[in-house]
Amino acid sequence: MSASDLPAADQALETAAVIGGGPSGASAARALREAGVAVTLFDRGRAAGGRASTRRSRTGVAFDHGSPCFTAHSEAFAERVAGWREAGVVGPWTGRFLRADPGGERDQAAAAGDPAVADGPAVRWRPDPRERFVGVPSMAALVGHLLEGAAEAHAESEIVELLGEPAGRGSAGPWLLKDAAGQEHGPFDAVVVAVAAPQAARLLGASAPRLARLAERAKAAGCFSVMLAFDEPLGLAPAAGDVADGEAPAAVDAVRLDRGPLAWVGRETHKPGRPTGAGECWVLHARPTWSAPRLEQPAEEVIAPLKAALQRLLGRPLPATAYEAAHRWKFAHCVKPLPDASFVSPKHRLAACGDWFGGPEGAGGVEAAVMSGRHAAMTLLEKLQRVPAGG
Repeated sequence: MSASDLPAADQALETAAVIGGGPSGASAARALREAGVAVTLFDRGRAAGGRASTRRSRTGVAFDHGSPCFTAHSEAFAERVAGWREAGVVGPWTGRFLRADPGGERDQAAAAGDPAVADGPAVRWRPDPRERFVGVPSMAALVGHLLEGAAEAHAESEIVELLGEPAGRGSAGPWLLKDAAGQEHGPFDAVVVAVAAPQAARLLGASAPRLARLAERAKAAGCFSVMLAFDEPLGLAPAAGDVADGEAPAAVDAVRLDRGPLAWVGRETHKPGRPTGAGECWVLHARPTWSAPRLEQPAEEVIAPLKAALQRLLGRPLPATAYEAAHRWKFAHCVKPLPDASFVSPKHRLAACGDWFGGPEGAGGVEAAVMSGRHAAMTLLEKLQRVPAGG
């Protein structure tokens, strides 16, 4: 019997804490609030958003340096995307998207500055026609929309411990949360943990060891993102005849790379709702396998090798940059998600959600996070006998 099959607790669900302010936590908070639950959300960052965050420089340029965009695999998520589009917080990212094979190990050697690799093999390009969506005017707008009126949010508040009576023959008592500064918050009737799997395992280890062991089964990988503002357009485009479908040469908006240090290269300034100007803003995402041995290095040290990889993809020197920055995402990708949509224990009055739950669709990314958060909230409401009208 799974924890979700345990008998419903008899204590009313009036208040809930959500730990983690990314798309999953925001989605859970929204669903709980719509059912009349008073929600308090805690996030360790300067603002909620998680990987759906936007970095703004002092010069005013902005970068979606986490999730660059998202797709809709399931019908249920597509319906939510349609609602967000109607609300004006999400729009389609139309443009030219390609996949590229930059030459694998030879490209890595060049990015590392190996003088023996002067001319790599030609890049092989092919179309990548999936429909993509972004937050408008930034990816952070989606989380902001989900949280609007849904929760009392506490930024820069890292929860490090859950305090409550263990669930014996009955249900667990109210929960108190302790933050990194030693301050206690609560009490709360239930807690939703919406952080990366390794963080969830540490947080739940003492209070819910079974759930902690479940989180340990989901494997996460880190990566770096590099943000570049160029003084002039980059002009990234394959040469004539290099694309598998024979398309004419044209500037590319984003590229998914099959091998090498780079996994993704995207042009921020061509997304809907973004300011335009003489130059261009680009975000580079390093491949997790390339990032793994470098995760403890200062993030700024990856800028040069990743710019070198971009230059090889471009095939000529890069334009001058007006802004450069890097960010380390320690748990950027879930490489081994769990098959469930979320985990809920009515007996412990605990739920866990995030993109480390792949669900039946196995979508991953923003879709998995949003749908997992909603599933956790709705299951918690159902098991604790507080189901909103219309389900």
